[in-house]
Amino acid sequence: MVNDTFLFGAPLVGVAVGAGVLVFGLFQGGFAGITLLGGIIGALSIALLAFAASQASRAGRH
Repeated sequence: MVNDTFLFGAPLVGVAVGAGVLVFGLFQGGFAGITLLGGIIGALSIALLAFAASQASRAGRH
């Protein structure tokens, strides 16, 4: 149970951080490096969340 919480919780935190950085970057300077960094963090976190879901279904934990 703890492993599943970390497996799904960490990417969700990454999505929230990425969204925060993206919005902060938009308000600070439009489409600049900070905004791009927020988008990259969010996209990687979504990919990790999809990977975690596929591993959980493969292991029979759904």
